[in-house]
Amino acid sequence: MEEDGAEVLIMTCAGLASLHLALQEKLGVPVLEGISCAVRLAEMLIDMNLRTSRRHQYQPLTVPKALKGFPEFRDLECFK
Repeated sequence: MEEDGAEVLIMTCAGLASLHLALQEKLGVPVLEGISCAVRLAEMLIDMNLRTSRRHQYQPLTVPKALKGFPEFRDLECFK
């Protein structure tokens, strides 16, 4: 947290979901757990009677996005 100046930790591994409260207490920053966030987002969309956008659905990018960060992945075929 100190190295990057992060003020929140977002966990993306469902296998670690049960650790988010302990990590939050230990690190002193909010820790978001991906599965719970996704479920709450779905609940919110239902409560607001909203659906996800269908505009431009599944259209490929005309220009590939540049990979920012994670230099160790830049040589992977999927990021070229």
